[in-house]
Amino acid sequence: MELIHRTGVTVAGARAVVLGRSKIVGAPMHDLLLWNHATVTTCHSKTRDLPSVVKEADVLVVGIGKAEFVRGDWIKEGAVVIDCGINHIPDPTKESGRRLVGDVAFNEVCERAAYLTPVPGGVGPMTVAMLMQNTVEAAQRSLKNLQGGKWNINYLKLRLLKPVPCDIEISRAQRPKPLEELAQEIGLQPKELELYGQAKAKVSLDVAQRLADRPDGKYVVVTGITPTPLGEGKSTTTLGMTQALAAHLHLNAFACVRQPSQGPTFGIKGGAAGGGYSQVIPMEEFNLHLTGDIHAVTAANNLLAAAIDARIFHETTQTDKV
Repeated sequence: MELIHRTGVTVAGARAVVLGRSKIVGAPMHDLLLWNHATVTTCHSKTRDLPSVVKEADVLVVGIGKAEFVRGDWIKEGAVVIDCGINHIPDPTKESGRRLVGDVAFNEVCERAAYLTPVPGGVGPMTVAMLMQNTVEAAQRSLKNLQGGKWNINYLKLRLLKPVPCDIEISRAQRPKPLEELAQEIGLQPKELELYGQAKAKVSLDVAQRLADRPDGKYVVVTGITPTPLGEGKSTTTLGMTQALAAHLHLNAFACVRQPSQGPTFGIKGGAAGGGYSQVIPMEEFNLHLTGDIHAVTAANNLLAAAIDARIFHETTQTDKV
């Protein structure tokens, strides 16, 4: 496609013929030309009246695997011909006894075509050049990700309902983005993420060391708030503010909230996960067990309490005397 564009010929609306149907050349070129708005016909060695079909082409791409298969009288005057073939034919004048030719009879076709790629020296060097360009572009994208800047996040859309459903219905109605995808969008490396399913993960503290030379951001503290009658308190305010900064102002922003105590589970206090359309999801996962760390703390606390209780019990009920 790059070679075709360099000729200056307008591809949109042109009649293009791809001779060959391989998955390496023919099929991809058919799609590329179609995406560039050409009218494309794919042919092969079994196509009936092939010379007549080829002669209609403003742009001809040949990759059929047969030496000098396309003849000069097949070509439309002024056509662009891209020869992707590479074949060996006998040539006693060469030291090796053979020479490279394409799928197009070069000496015949060059008299009619406006542009024709030679073999060797045509598509091959361009392929190498494009691979080098792709490598450079990939390196530039990787460097941009490492250097930071604005996160390239595709924000999820909310479907706002009236009256507003209860928190658990909102939580379950919104499908969370897979965290692997989110981590890639904000520049986290795979080794810095420990996944717990699709919606939960731990982020390694190594990130802080990797980003130590970056300028510091702003730290907004949401202090104690007496909740409104609708339950809008610290968590809802924190999450709503983060949504506003990130999804609406497109700033790099994230919320830091602790895992709720067991109080909300039993209706003693607020849910500590926000509310309405400004809440942590999945809400029940966040409230009950998250990554399991709180269970480890609970088990350690119970173990310590049991050890103290056992010692007090044995010291008060038993004697050292044998």
